[in-house]
Amino acid sequence: MKMTIFLITVFTIQSSATVFSQKLTLSVKNAGLGQVIREIRKQTGFTCLYEKEVLRDARPITVNFKNADLDDALKKVFGDQSFTYQVVDGTIVLKSQDLQIAHALQNTISGIVTDSKGVPLAGVSIKVKGSSTGTSTDSNGAFTINVPAKAIIVFSYIGFVSQEIPVEGRKSIQVQLTEQNSELNEVMVVSYGTQKRREITGSIAQINAEQLQDMPVAQFAQKLQGKIVGVQINQNTGKPGQGMGVRIRGAASGSGNSTPLYVVDGQPLEGEAAINNINPDEIESFTVLKDAASSAMYGSRASNGVVIITTKRAKPGKTRLEFNTYYATSALDRSQDPKVKNGQEFAAYMKGVYEDKIKYEGFTGTIPEEYQNPEQYGIGTDWLGTVLRSAPTQNYSLSFSDYRDKSSTSVIAGYFNQQGIVKNTGIERYSFRANNEFRPTDKLRIGFNIAPSIQLDNNAANVATDGQRQIIEGALLSSPHMPRYNADGSPVIKTSGFGLLNMPNWETKALNTDNKVKLSRVLANFDVEFEILKGLKIKTGADVDYASAVQNIFVNREASVGFNAINPRPLSAVTAQYNTSNYYSWLNENILTYQTSLFKDHHIDALAGYTIQNYRRDANAITGSNYADESLKTVNAAGTKTASTSMNANRMLSLIGRLNYNYKGKYFLSGTIRRDGSSRFGFDSQYGTFPSISAGWIVSDEGFMAKLPVISYLKLRASYGLTGNDEIGDYTAQPLISSSNYVFNNTLAQGKASSTMGNSLLRWERNKQFDAGIDINVFNDRISLTYDYYRKVSDGMLATVPVSRITGFTSFTSNAGEFRFWGHEFALSTKNLTGAVKWNSNFNISFDRNRIIHLGASDIPNLPANEYSTPFINQVGSPLSLYYGYINDGVYMTQAEFDDPKVAKHATSRVGTVKMRDVNGDGVITSADRTIIGNPNADFLLGFTNDLTYKNFDLSISFSGSIGNDMRDGMYESAGNLDGNAFNVYKNIDPWRSEANPGDGRTPRTLQLPGVNTTALYRTINTNAIHDASYLTCKNISLGYTLKLPVNKYISKLRLYASVQQAFVITNWPGFSPEASNSSDNLNGLQLGNDVVTYPIPRTISFGINMGL
Repeated sequence: MKMTIFLITVFTIQSSATVFSQKLTLSVKNAGLGQVIREIRKQTGFTCLYEKEVLRDARPITVNFKNADLDDALKKVFGDQSFTYQVVDGTIVLKSQDLQIAHALQNTISGIVTDSKGVPLAGVSIKVKGSSTGTSTDSNGAFTINVPAKAIIVFSYIGFVSQEIPVEGRKSIQVQLTEQNSELNEVMVVSYGTQKRREITGSIAQINAEQLQDMPVAQFAQKLQGKIVGVQINQNTGKPGQGMGVRIRGAASGSGNSTPLYVVDGQPLEGEAAINNINPDEIESFTVLKDAASSAMYGSRASNGVVIITTKRAKPGKTRLEFNTYYATSALDRSQDPKVKNGQEFAAYMKGVYEDKIKYEGFTGTIPEEYQNPEQYGIGTDWLGTVLRSAPTQNYSLSFSDYRDKSSTSVIAGYFNQQGIVKNTGIERYSFRANNEFRPTDKLRIGFNIAPSIQLDNNAANVATDGQRQIIEGALLSSPHMPRYNADGSPVIKTSGFGLLNMPNWETKALNTDNKVKLSRVLANFDVEFEILKGLKIKTGADVDYASAVQNIFVNREASVGFNAINPRPLSAVTAQYNTSNYYSWLNENILTYQTSLFKDHHIDALAGYTIQNYRRDANAITGSNYADESLKTVNAAGTKTASTSMNANRMLSLIGRLNYNYKGKYFLSGTIRRDGSSRFGFDSQYGTFPSISAGWIVSDEGFMAKLPVISYLKLRASYGLTGNDEIGDYTAQPLISSSNYVFNNTLAQGKASSTMGNSLLRWERNKQFDAGIDINVFNDRISLTYDYYRKVSDGMLATVPVSRITGFTSFTSNAGEFRFWGHEFALSTKNLTGAVKWNSNFNISFDRNRIIHLGASDIPNLPANEYSTPFINQVGSPLSLYYGYINDGVYMTQAEFDDPKVAKHATSRVGTVKMRDVNGDGVITSADRTIIGNPNADFLLGFTNDLTYKNFDLSISFSGSIGNDMRDGMYESAGNLDGNAFNVYKNIDPWRSEANPGDGRTPRTLQLPGVNTTALYRTINTNAIHDASYLTCKNISLGYTLKLPVNKYISKLRLYASVQQAFVITNWPGFSPEASNSSDNLNGLQLGNDVVTYPIPRTISFGINMGL
């Protein structure tokens, strides 16, 4: 008899439970068998297998019991029927008395289904091919099914490639499903919402956190270096807790701020330090909005691009508990040290200095004893090594997620401790985040997220000794022939030799300087969303960002020793500071969205709303000095105290709107608009409007593309929009007053006076940007290419405009500058191998260009303020921030050359001194001979990543690079000082001493004549201080092994990994790092590439474990 088998299954996930209930409560009267089966299934989750005839011939059922054991309950339910039942591995089989289906159920197959990373998959559909028999995996990815002996089982799951596996007598099957190429249907985070990737018409890049695992970094941005086309991310310092420099499409502003707007879970945050204390383990995805169409919804704050960060939330499935930890050690690659002389070399150099003093300068003394026998010193003291160390890092992260029908919760707690490679530096971070969502009805959703954190920052190396040189540079400049310890074993106080500027013991200074900061922060948001009608939703939310910082600085007598200071220092040199600051921001958003489809092919997605945001900051600073006892380390113990306070605030009111139109899923049109009102701008210019429009066409969906099967996906898109920049300061548009003294009745009196001239017409800097792009996949998605061309004009740049002195001022701030930017971006992804060994590659390269169109009303160039430390010039017709200085042509090698009247000379020039080029040809060397000597803007930026997997192993290698950019060596002014009374000098310096002994032919003599500083010109900004800073850095190498675990109640995932961060650097740059800078944001578009020996970036090796429970 032909049998028809019906399979009734339900997969119900209760995140708080991992097993099905086996108690039954039932009260029915004359109920049909189908109704009773459905109730049993609902309460137990058991599959029921039966014949069609069983359902047709069953008698009505009348029972009444409560919390009965399953076995007793089934006896009562089926005891009076004409069929029998049997429970087999979670399946209730009903059999007719005269028919047996044993043959059909002769094999019981069990197993577990996981993804490619070994993570169990819940809800996988499992069916017998050619039959309706089937089941699904439970919350642990496990399954059991009864099948015919020669059956073929089909495993299918949304987003994964289906598999067909023959039974062939097996009792258990372990199945690993492979993810489909679902990138086109990937949901991406955009401004105020989400969109499928294929529907996006702007230029957006998104990286998910799971693609960036195993990297031992303090900040998520470090994981992204070289991975997003058009986004330059530099690690400007290795100091623990310091931010990253992020610059999108070569952004630059008249205000000097090139930092993008950061938005965390919908909450805009201010400044490059906005995300510094966010635990990277909390982040789910990192989305960059590069073009105006994507970012215009953020209006006046979006000209530098927008970075949207989404934190982790619970996902459907079983309750998840995950623990991740790693231990790392960091050390500096000393092969990249700036090369200065060792003990013997420096003593020999100083011996030569004094020999020349005696010979040429009329010095009547003798060569100092400590320089007379250089060979005695050998390598000498490595002063940089005395302040460095190998530094450990520990990271612990525990996460819990629970998803239920009516609610979901994700909790992440973290502890991070990173010691710096400079002694007495490091950070500790305690972080916690809870993301909660409640769904009491199908129409109502309530969200509440909170993320408190505390960061303890200890950075002695951040305390400068003389306002410029810090511990790293000071150690490099110390005299290497000087001993580290006195004869009695105590540390020396002074590290400089005879006749040189007094240098402190930098190790002692680091260890005796307290500079501790406690930063407490709370990010919180609450929102309610209600569906008014089908497709029409309203959402209102409130966000809060509160941060409080307390800084304590104490510098004792040993640490206060500086250049040319009295040694040892008196108690009066002891200083302390107590600084506090508070930052508070609240945001209210009210948004209405509507989604609908018309006539099947027309899809509309509309958004409208308004937002209000308020910012406030206040700061207090107290300084103490003149201590009677340095053991009392509080400002209160100081004999003299000074205090200051400050407060500033701003607010913004905005209206937003967006309309997306989609026709047949292949033609897309989108328009957005935002109108901002800001307190930062003049009364006549407080409001600005920022619209955008974009379109896209999926060409590959057209019928004519069937003739080109090699192209699996092709999309064209274009956009144009307007964005702004409000980073002008809170009160730049307003006239300000300040305290001032004046003479009244022959007495000095204090009063108030106008200090700046306001400008009520001051408005936003505007970016008008066009973008055109193409996305193409070929060879069945084995190769994917994205290309973008952009062109933007930034006008209304802030510039200083001169005014008549009759106003009482010399200048005021106005919107008078204009810059132009353009560029090309290419991103290529390939699946090189897809078999047992899988190898995927990603490569990106971007070409960014810029030009200055206007600089104020008169277009006067912005020349460097001095010849020694300010290297940049900005002038109309040129790229931004070019280096400006002298061209160094070597040395006046002979007296004959020097005496030649055709050879230009400086007022301080002598034979053997530096020879600068006479650029203007007037026969003399003056500051007018300075010219453009370098360009810090790269020819192109690149990055590439290779990911390989084989069985349980995975390997990832990523690179980041910048080619064709120059950088200024900020230590040149000191280490190139040939006065003979200052510091250690570069290793390759071999100065001119006579025509018979010309040295290296590049380095001038150390001659010092009364009233004539013959070595000063050599220390100015010149071509000797500008170097090619092109580099290619291996940012990370990670190797992981995922253990295949048997099905158990305790551990679902176990992964071991090792990683090397900052593995190696290929560069000709003579300093520590070609990414370094002295700026907190080293990607300031107006001041790129100025390295003054900041905290070096170490190599970090880590070992970790990731465990899922």
